[in-house]
Amino acid sequence: MITPIFSDDEKKAIMNSLMEIAFCDSSKDVDNKLEWEYLWIYAKDIGIDLIKSKHEIINFREKIGNLGILQILSTIKDSSKDWYIDAVYKLILVDGDFTEKESKYLTIFFDKMNITDERIKQTPFSSDFYFLRGKTKYELSNYSGAIADYDVAIKLKSDFPEAYNNRGCAKSDQKDYHGAIRDFDMAILLLPKDEIVYFNRGKAKNELKDFDGAITDYSIAIKLNPNYEEAYYNRGISLNGLSEYRDAIINFDKALKLNSNFLEAYINRGIAKHGSGNLIGAIDDYTKAIRLNPHDSEVYYNRGNVQFEGQDFQGAINDYTQAIKLKPDFSLAYYNRGNVNRGIGNFDDSIYDYTQAIKFKPDFILAYHNRGTVKCIKQNYKGAIADFDKVIHLNPSDADAFINRGIAKCGLGYFDESIDDYTRAIGLKPKLAQAYVCRGFAKNKSGNFAGANVDYLKAKALDPDIDLQ
Repeated sequence: MITPIFSDDEKKAIMNSLMEIAFCDSSKDVDNKLEWEYLWIYAKDIGIDLIKSKHEIINFREKIGNLGILQILSTIKDSSKDWYIDAVYKLILVDGDFTEKESKYLTIFFDKMNITDERIKQTPFSSDFYFLRGKTKYELSNYSGAIADYDVAIKLKSDFPEAYNNRGCAKSDQKDYHGAIRDFDMAILLLPKDEIVYFNRGKAKNELKDFDGAITDYSIAIKLNPNYEEAYYNRGISLNGLSEYRDAIINFDKALKLNSNFLEAYINRGIAKHGSGNLIGAIDDYTKAIRLNPHDSEVYYNRGNVQFEGQDFQGAINDYTQAIKLKPDFSLAYYNRGNVNRGIGNFDDSIYDYTQAIKFKPDFILAYHNRGTVKCIKQNYKGAIADFDKVIHLNPSDADAFINRGIAKCGLGYFDESIDDYTRAIGLKPKLAQAYVCRGFAKNKSGNFAGANVDYLKAKALDPDIDLQ
């Protein structure tokens, strides 16, 4: 290859970039003789005595800065770039490795010099370059860009299991789980003893609710690596998905034995214990999780749910309040605190909580519904009707909303309108005995005693134990 003619500034910029690539990886020794030997050869090729000029070159970078170096590199003639590409690749591979840090620096320099992808593809180590550049893009959450680079790496090197695996991870992050599984399948075909690929495929299957398939993959990963705490944890997640709580707890136990500070394992073991009816055990796990991270609003919320179910109402309120303190727009925490307050007769507090839940989630049907119910209790029938109107607007097939709006209208003496609502509820749910009771009551109030009796008889036929009062 004919050596191009560079200006003095271009020579210094080139040598600075080559030195940056040579010693960017902390795993490499800055005094490595092979690197210096190659630097010396390429310096000599462009007319620089590196031994005499080393400090001058370094001082040049300190004077103009990295941006100045990049600016000079950007002015190098296109005809001179092949020499630079050859120098870079021989320097990088002098120790037999092409590292991630080297790829990052290479990407910066090549981009600045407008060295095109088509030109890079002609180099002998381009598949590694695209693979490592894909990793860099993935770390920056540029999943589409990462996939594009992995596509090229695989096209250039079809038996590249790491590229298939990494492309699968990027597809998973884009929620293309079927595409991810296809990539993991290929990676496993090429690298059948890698537990990480089985683990990754298990995660994709779990996202598709293929819990059995996920469990199979996690089990293979664990067989390959019996100390794989994340695989035990994720197998527990999939078992939770199947409501196999006892086996899920066993897996979370194993994960925690390997890592006693595994926050998510405590949380999900708490979920499994809650699902299995072990409320005390669930509270204990959530409490341990809170000790590890007292700033996680979801854990307080989960513990509050268990406290509520266990009828520790004040404990539940305290946990929901702490969850809200940590996450002020936590609509579910407001909603559940509203349910607790409603249950213990704190109706004004419950209305406040439902209102806050709606503020942060304007389409929160259950919050409108429950607020309307409490307003009925407080005989604020017009307010209740407004809430049930909203429920029906959001979900016109909600039979309970029609019943409750009918009750509110009865409270105002609007018996004909309430009968219309009960009739609409019956149209939606013909076997809803309570709707017949309510319509019978309204008919009775409006003087239609025969019609009322027919509805009461129908209610009793549907539910012999129903209270007609």
